[in-house]
Amino acid sequence: MNERKIMCMYCKHDYMHRIRTDIFKRGEDEEKCLHIIVDEDGCLCNYDDNKLNPSDRRDGLIITFRCEECSKLTYLKIYQHKGNEFYETY
Repeated sequence: MNERKIMCMYCKHDYMHRIRTDIFKRGEDEEKCLHIIVDEDGCLCNYDDNKLNPSDRRDGLIITFRCEECSKLTYLKIYQHKGNEFYETY
């Protein structure tokens, strides 16, 4: 098992709170996608134009974390492109 902690990009603190998850379900190269948002207020589903989807062609996921120390947000993107899965933080 390859286990790592999510760290704040700004202060490097490791007490991070997951506050929102954006799920994008998209058929290959379709114009619109199912966008599901899960946050502190509940769940919202809609179809939108892929502007927030981290994948240019398929499904994507964005998890938003708030740092307990400095209160800044860190985002974890997971997305597919041409059969490969990628992740990055910003």
